[in-house]
Amino acid sequence: MLTVTGASPNIFGGLFNIPELPFRASSEATSAGKPIEIALLLDNTSSMFTGTRFTVMRQAAKDYVNQVYALGGDRVKIGVVPWTTVVNINSEAILATDPTAVASSTPPISGSGRDVVPPALDRLSVLAEPRNATIPLSSARLLDLARPTRWRGCIRSADNEVRVSASGAVTQTISDAPPPTRFPAALLEPSASPTNLSYCTAYVDVPPGPPRPPGPPSPPPVPLGALDHLRSIYAASRSMGQAFRAKSPGDWLSSRYRSVVLQCVNTVYSGLVSCTQGTGIHANGTLNAYFNSPRGCSSARDASNRPILSSTLPACLSDPNELDYLNAGGAICSWEVDAFPSYASTRQTTPAWTRAVPISGPNLNCPVSILPLSGNRKQVLDKLDEMYPVPGGTQADVGLVWGLRILSPSPYWRQFWGLSAQQSPSAFKSSQTYKIAIILTDGKNEAPTQYEGYYGCTNTGRSAAGNCWRSPNLGILNNMAADNMTLSACNIMRNTYGIDVYFILVDVTDPVAMALASACAPAPGHAISTSSSGLSDVFNNLVARNLHLTH
Repeated sequence: MLTVTGASPNIFGGLFNIPELPFRASSEATSAGKPIEIALLLDNTSSMFTGTRFTVMRQAAKDYVNQVYALGGDRVKIGVVPWTTVVNINSEAILATDPTAVASSTPPISGSGRDVVPPALDRLSVLAEPRNATIPLSSARLLDLARPTRWRGCIRSADNEVRVSASGAVTQTISDAPPPTRFPAALLEPSASPTNLSYCTAYVDVPPGPPRPPGPPSPPPVPLGALDHLRSIYAASRSMGQAFRAKSPGDWLSSRYRSVVLQCVNTVYSGLVSCTQGTGIHANGTLNAYFNSPRGCSSARDASNRPILSSTLPACLSDPNELDYLNAGGAICSWEVDAFPSYASTRQTTPAWTRAVPISGPNLNCPVSILPLSGNRKQVLDKLDEMYPVPGGTQADVGLVWGLRILSPSPYWRQFWGLSAQQSPSAFKSSQTYKIAIILTDGKNEAPTQYEGYYGCTNTGRSAAGNCWRSPNLGILNNMAADNMTLSACNIMRNTYGIDVYFILVDVTDPVAMALASACAPAPGHAISTSSSGLSDVFNNLVARNLHLTH
């Protein structure tokens, strides 16, 4: 028996033209003994931490979890899929069923910062090279790719698990079948281009512009060797053959060369970088600017103006979510200390991350790990507390496909999550079980531009990292393709697998996003658009719907 008192804003369309619906409802669950399996598919992209939206979303989800466990007890299993443009499969072991209440907590927007729970399984057997799903990864190779930290657990799409044509149409839909290949490890290459120091060994003169009218004969040209008495000119960041005009030619050239453009030849790169790296290296956060290994640097020159080794810049990154790395004293890149507001004065590595700031590292777009279905209330709440927002784009279909996989009773996925037979999800379309997927996001799909997501990214000139990789599954990667994959995934989950899909939009006014939500969850009351302040009421309503309460 449940007794609830309060007043709820009428957020479902104002059907009764009443701004507030006072109620006192005494309800009793009519589904006694019937299991309920819920997948919470929660948007962890960086736009979610605008204002207090992320904190409000997490608290509303926690309230929902508490109510469902309080009502359903050990009949309830809840899983959490924190999604961005990728997902993290380093899932922890499922704890013993325990629906009892636990003490409340209010972590900051940046997450609880708890020590990362070791994954239940070694994932090496399902991992492939980041750009090729057919090439297995060795442990040594994975460690090398993830320097200076470790692979956090995010992956990209296996070949042929879904396919999209060049026109953006979905030609192969998702399923709970085992993936056809391994999953490429989602590790992002550094795209910083620090100033490489070089110098010239000789110069040749290059006539500037069109030839002059014939005049008196010129004296014979000075041989290249005749310039040897000139000091080698120190040139930073100049490629071989790049022409430049001397600032003060009169200081070191005869008047004969004062109007001549000089060209540096036989440029020799020292392999060193400047010991002082400016904040411009991160290009306002659009580049993944970090050092995956120590770099020799120069702040002095020898007698010939050649850069000489002065010191070493440490391997570094600037991702506040790399808890293990930071707690072990890992270096933060000096050009991105904005990601750590207190770093300059206190070397604090657990920042109050309250705004979008440039961050960098091999795992920068990787959220916290997926939690498979669990009957342990504290474990689910801990996972919600752990969540933090990350940059890179928004692809709801990624959350949906992995929501299907934590709800699947398939032997492959049961083994994938390390579940026992007793922990296995129930069969699809069983009259004895409710399976529910609740997806929550604050915006429309945005295909990733700079950082490879599940299907790659779109940028064609990312400095040192080169062009984006794109999955061979997709003939095109854009917002339209992401929308089509989202709608296709919703339809498959509802129609093929009998999952009750709810689509919640938070603080969204975009008509495309609203239309997509309505198409994904067409049943009455299943597509919901609300403000962040109304989220608590939305989840309260879902408790009644999901547990089939009657007045």
